[in-house]
Amino acid sequence: VGQSALSLAAVTGLLFTFHWGLALALFTAAVPGVFIRIRYSRRLYRWSRSRTSAQRKARYLNRLLTGGDYAKEVRLFGLGDTLRTWYSDLRTTVRSERLSLITKRSLLELLAQGVALAAVFGSFAFVARETLSGDTTIGDLVMYFGAFQRAQDFFSSMLGGLAGLY
Repeated sequence: VGQSALSLAAVTGLLFTFHWGLALALFTAAVPGVFIRIRYSRRLYRWSRSRTSAQRKARYLNRLLTGGDYAKEVRLFGLGDTLRTWYSDLRTTVRSERLSLITKRSLLELLAQGVALAAVFGSFAFVARETLSGDTTIGDLVMYFGAFQRAQDFFSSMLGGLAGLY
């Protein structure tokens, strides 16, 4: 996170020397995705904590059904179908809840990526227009394209690391 923040500051300074709008576009491209990651990291954490007992119970049932230590008792008492039903119901519930959260997160991340894509192409168009008008050179164009992409990577890495820590 620290390394990405330092690198981001350096590259943002370079973009700022070209035009302040590029630095603004960079943050516009990265911030929505970060807020979504942080929000859903928090939700997944809370969900995971609330479902701990169900997940433990599912692991226990799985061990009973698949472990060799319990096979004789399960077969002797005819518990296989009952345990399998309990396990299946539990896993179906847990999976559907998790899938629902992940689906919502993915849809919002898709929307955030659309915003990021618009910001990136808008800044690329701006730099290309400046190059075509003769205000900058082709070398500057390549440098700013590369700097913008690297800055976006650093920003996503830094804020993704913060979300991951949470």
